[in-house]
Amino acid sequence: MKNTIKKTLRNFKSPYVLSWFILSLTILYVFITVLFEFSDWMILAYGLLIIPLFFSLSQLYREERSKKLLYKLDYYDGILAAVGVLLTYLIAHQLDLSAVIASSFIGLLGFFLLKKYSVAIYCGSFAGMVSSFLFGYIEVASIALICGILFMILKPIFNGVGGKLGTTAFMSTILMASIFQRDFLIVVNDLNIFRLILVSLLGTIIPFYVQHKFKQSPVFASALPSLIFALIMIYLVEDYLTCTVVFFSASFIAMSSKKRLPNIYYLVIAALIHAFLFHVYFEHYNGLGGKLGLMALTSVIVTIGIKYLVNIIMNQRKSI
Repeated sequence: MKNTIKKTLRNFKSPYVLSWFILSLTILYVFITVLFEFSDWMILAYGLLIIPLFFSLSQLYREERSKKLLYKLDYYDGILAAVGVLLTYLIAHQLDLSAVIASSFIGLLGFFLLKKYSVAIYCGSFAGMVSSFLFGYIEVASIALICGILFMILKPIFNGVGGKLGTTAFMSTILMASIFQRDFLIVVNDLNIFRLILVSLLGTIIPFYVQHKFKQSPVFASALPSLIFALIMIYLVEDYLTCTVVFFSASFIAMSSKKRLPNIYYLVIAALIHAFLFHVYFEHYNGLGGKLGLMALTSVIVTIGIKYLVNIIMNQRKSI
């Protein structure tokens, strides 16, 4: 028993494992909190997702534990992630623009001007999507600082798993919401479930195709289609404003590597899970930046868990 405890403590001295623990704890905290507050008839389906979620997180733990690479921190990453927070918040609220347009625009700006640090800038832009009803400029400056630190710490883990950037942003905003004792915004879910599924599928497949077919950066593949879709929906089809948020969130799934989501079948599964989670999480944590990424990351991790379970079943059948 003592040897097991010592081994566990020794593993947690690894920065990769500690970072895994921070990210996993956030995902599970939100999942379980929503589970206890969820009163919809679909609670059973939601509860069952915790099985592949746990399984996938355990697989990712083994992956992070086995890493032997030097854990490097690039302070420019932290600085530019903070800049991304401030610029997005400034543009969205001073120009009265949709947060989706502001974030995707900053992502593209970072891609074209500072490609090396475009991921950091894009991550910060998600935290900058916070509501001005909850946070003023002083609070947003604090969010920018925390987001920059968290991005540097969490950057080396969960490679190829879409939604990690938004979850990093979410962690910074929920931490500040707790410190400043901010209540979340109350919204009403008026999104048709069939439209939700359709937009989630489009938001996943189109950016994934752009990234892997045309060999583009994940930032570019997510930001450009999201910006175009938002401009079309908001200015031409005003009744479909929420669709822009769904598409943007789903585009983070598409930032995953082919190692994580190897074919169209797993993409579709991730998109369907995302649509379901969007419905479940719709009334929770509103006004915080990064919530869209959290839903995307949870969808990808659950899908990875399903993929592992399918592989185990297939291998067992072959051995019979």
